[in-house]
Amino acid sequence: MDKKQIFLPTFLVGLLSAWLVFAFLPVRRETVALKERLRELEDRERKEIPEAQVDLMEAVVDSLALKYDISMDRIYPEKKLLDLGPDVEAVGKKYGLRLISIAPDYESLSSFAESQGEISELPVRIHFQGSFRGFAGFLDKLPQFPFAMRVHQAVLHKEEEDGSAINIQLQGVVILRKERVRDDVLNQKKVMNQA
Repeated sequence: MDKKQIFLPTFLVGLLSAWLVFAFLPVRRETVALKERLRELEDRERKEIPEAQVDLMEAVVDSLALKYDISMDRIYPEKKLLDLGPDVEAVGKKYGLRLISIAPDYESLSSFAESQGEISELPVRIHFQGSFRGFAGFLDKLPQFPFAMRVHQAVLHKEEEDGSAINIQLQGVVILRKERVRDDVLNQKKVMNQA
């Protein structure tokens, strides 16, 4: 056999062994040591967070979840849209306001129809008749109504015959929830929680 044929493979094996001993193994040991140190530091950090702080954060999360559920209950279901008029009338009566009419804002209705999300805004025009004091009470309690409503514009006109009665024209939106979309989202959340 030729010395060149023996020397070249032996040299390559020696070179590979030297690389393994001097380069690869120390880096590998250092990587393992660093991973172990990281795990120890993470464990120590977890232990340093007081249990009281964890309990406090859980209480905050629970209260936010409750507020979210209450807020979602105030959002009017789209499938009950035909009951919106009687519901607005009932709320108005509590403040001495008589509902004359409620109608969607036809100019903005196309944007409502195109909405694909779980929550959408129905632009409405509401016409009440009553006293200024009743209307002020109505506006004060707006955030507490059983449905979410936002008023953009209010126009008041005094009645000629009766000095205390006013006509009230409101423009705003009623926040609606699409039940089929919400049911799909809830089902997706349940599937993710089970996984």
